[in-house]
Amino acid sequence: MKTTSSTLLRTTSAVIAGSLLLCASALAGAGKDGYAKKFGKMDANGDGRVSSAEHAEASEAMFGKMDADSDGNVTLQEMSAHMASYDKTSGKSPKHASEKLKVIDRNADGMISKAEHVMASQEMFAKLDRDNDGSLSKEEFVAGHDKDGDRHS
Repeated sequence: MKTTSSTLLRTTSAVIAGSLLLCASALAGAGKDGYAKKFGKMDANGDGRVSSAEHAEASEAMFGKMDADSDGNVTLQEMSAHMASYDKTSGKSPKHASEKLKVIDRNADGMISKAEHVMASQEMFAKLDRDNDGSLSKEEFVAGHDKDGDRHS
């Protein structure tokens, strides 16, 4: 049985990992300019804010890119391949895929289900939404991703 503090740590780690997954391939341009560019792509209606629906859509697209065999799960091999393609375009050297998988894989079955990915993405959105208005400003988006230099990778 896990303690409350270990559950909190796992949840916090999942939030961070959700951000890692959400922004991996789309943020090929490293740094604030890359985040601002990604923000613009996520802001589908052009209102200067990323809604939870827009964020969820980007997260779903990210999962689809990682799930190479379209079986509804992302394995370590799929995540590693996805990260390798990202590394080539970004010049970043992110954390190992196995570290990320462990954090998001809440049922410890060795893969990330779509539901686990969605949950981590929702938690990350809530963390980035500093003013709790239900949408992300460009400033919130950039600051939240720039805070942890490897978060997007």
